[in-house]
Amino acid sequence: RGIRDSIPYFRELGLTYLHLMPLFESPEGNSDGGYAVSSYRRVNPALGTMDELADLAADLRRAGISLVVDFIFNHTSNEHEWAQKAVAGEPGFED
Repeated sequence: RGIRDSIPYFRELGLTYLHLMPLFESPEGNSDGGYAVSSYRRVNPALGTMDELADLAADLRRAGISLVVDFIFNHTSNEHEWAQKAVAGEPGFED
């Protein structure tokens, strides 16, 4: 929410690009600084929700600011659904 409150200041600065990182749900403790993502469909609850992220993106776009979010797939957590299916040997997930 605090970022949304700062949009007028970002515009005053002439900002046209905002890069947020890391912000997705990751395991407690050993999370590689937040980059060991457990879910690319959920925001870290300490930061907000996906609905709030969508609202932020819309507000930024209206202000002429592009939102960029990292998707670093080689840092995916072993808690991620895909990683768990790979470990279980499910076809299509081994690679």
